[in-house]
Amino acid sequence: MATRERFDRVQELRDEMGGIPVDWSARSLLEGTQDAMRVMAARHPELSRASIRKLGNYFSYGWR
Repeated sequence: MATRERFDRVQELRDEMGGIPVDWSARSLLEGTQDAMRVMAARHPELSRASIRKLGNYFSYGWR
């Protein structure tokens, strides 16, 4: 996969993860991030645990 294609794919995954609904009134930042990571892992079994963690880091940074 070319660099541009990888970049675009990461952007798509990041946007998809950002669209996962989290009830922030009932979930902490850590819990909401973990929930979103579980959803992404289920949707994208081709992603490594490290990739899911990196997406989770980005997700939580955006919501802090």
